Amino acid sequence: ALCFSVGMASFVFRPSQIISELKLFQKKLIPSIISSVVFFFLYQKFLFWAISIGGEVGRIDVLNNTTIFVVILLEVFLLKERKDLRKKLLAAVVATVGATILVLAR
Repeated sequence: ALCFSVGMASFVFRPSQIISELKLFQKKLIPSIISSVVFFFLYQKFLFWAISIGGEVGRIDVLNNTTIFVVILLEVFLLKERKDLRKKLLAAVVATVGATILVLAR
């Protein structure tokens, strides 16, 4: 609801800017936008489902935040970004070990 409110306020106070930016919109981006919406919806659905069936919020949140490492892997392999690669890999290993310990500890 907040995102919708921000968008509506922008349209109310600066309609000409919103309309001029709409002209920059490219129709070839529609499949990417739709897939992003669908995957984000599924992500949120599974997150709230995990909490609703009795999952511990702390553990779920830790696992939820480890998704950043998927982004790092995609950055390395798809975008060929190699800056600070050792630091990123070390952080990924430490976080993965920590998340594993947290999930296995009961």
